[in-house]
Amino acid sequence: MVDKTFGMLKMPKELTNRQERRLWKEILGSYSNDYFNLGDVPMLVNYIRAKLLSDQAYENFTTQGHTLDTEKGLIANPAIKIWKDACGTLSVLGTKLRLAPNGRTRPEDGKQSNRKAKDSKVFSPTSDWRDHQRLNG
Repeated sequence: MVDKTFGMLKMPKELTNRQERRLWKEILGSYSNDYFNLGDVPMLVNYIRAKLLSDQAYENFTTQGHTLDTEKGLIANPAIKIWKDACGTLSVLGTKLRLAPNGRTRPEDGKQSNRKAKDSKVFSPTSDWRDHQRLNG
């Protein structure tokens, strides 16, 4: 499974091309050595593949256009769906891997957060605007 150590994890042999290996090093190099564990490797591999697929699909529909002229007429470029699916995969895996800065913080106790929200005078889009005026008035 390994050919070179980077951080605490070794680069998986599944990452065969230069772009995949470069992205592996870039991601792991952005975090402390103990941030990822062995169980994160399959998700990291799939994150890297989704990222490269997303980039390739985006380049495809930006150069060829959003629609393609076929014998049946204009159709949406299939690369758009591939791009959207890859972006969704990136979002899910990025959350599971805690890649975003807000994913690395520990949330407060839920009960305490709810109490603070109720005591707050900050406008909530689900409340009636007149309630907000009464609280701040």
